[in-house]
Amino acid sequence: MTDVDQQQPDFPRFVFPGDAVPAIPEPSDADMDVDGGPPAVILGPGVRRDVDQVVATKAGMLYHNPEGNKWWIDSDQKRYTPSANENVIGVVTHRLAEMFRVDIGTAHPAVLSAMAFEGASKRNRPNCNVGDLVYARIAVASKDMDPELECVNPRTGKSSGYGVLKGGFVAKVSLKTCRGLMYTNNPTAKILGKYFTFEQAVGQNGRVWINAPTAVMSVRIARALELSQSMTEDEFARHVKQLSDEIKQSNS
Repeated sequence: MTDVDQQQPDFPRFVFPGDAVPAIPEPSDADMDVDGGPPAVILGPGVRRDVDQVVATKAGMLYHNPEGNKWWIDSDQKRYTPSANENVIGVVTHRLAEMFRVDIGTAHPAVLSAMAFEGASKRNRPNCNVGDLVYARIAVASKDMDPELECVNPRTGKSSGYGVLKGGFVAKVSLKTCRGLMYTNNPTAKILGKYFTFEQAVGQNGRVWINAPTAVMSVRIARALELSQSMTEDEFARHVKQLSDEIKQSNS
C-alpha cells in the first residue's frame, strides 16, 4: 500500500544484504541547504551509506518514493530498528531530572530530553508522566547509543503535532502496514475515513494511535485496523461498513 515511482519499473524489487542501492549517498552537513533544509536523499530502514555508495542491510523489497527521493526496504521484520527522522509512538517508562525514558519497541529504550518540547525551559517543564503516550521524531539513531527523541519540528521549533497524546487507543500493526498508512491514498485509511471521523497518529514503529469521539469507537476502529492486515481490500470494506452499521444501531 505504498506509492512507487511508476517511471521506474525496477521498483519495488527484492534485494539481499550487501546489494548496491542506486541512490546518491546522503550529502554531508556542508552540502545541506543554507536554511538547514533536508538532504537530497532520504535513506529509510534497511539501507545505509557505505563509503561512496548506498547498500542494503537486510533482505526485502526495495522501494523508492520520488517525493523527497526516499529509499527503504520493507520486510517481515518483527522488531523495529530506529532510523533518524522517523516518527514513532512511545510509552514513557521513567521520568528523570532532565529526561524521560521511552519504550518505542526497540531493544533499548529511547531518551527524550525535557527540553525537546515546544516552549520547554528549566522553569517551564513539559507535563509528561510515566505511562503517557508520546508522538515523537527520532533525532539521533545509532547502533552505539540509545535513540534520541524530540517532540518539536527541527526546522520551526514548533510542536507540529508532536507531544503527549491524550485519550484514544493504540493499535499494534506490522511495520509495513504503518509505512503504508503514511500515504494519503492508502486504501485502508480511505475506507476507515469514509465511515468514521477520528484523529490518528502513525508511528513507524508498528503503533497507530486512534482517537474517536468515544472510547468504545476508538477501540473498535483500532481493532478493525489490526484485522485489515489479514483481509483483502473488498473484505475490509465490507467489514468496516458492517461495523459502522452496528455502531449506528447501538446509538439509535
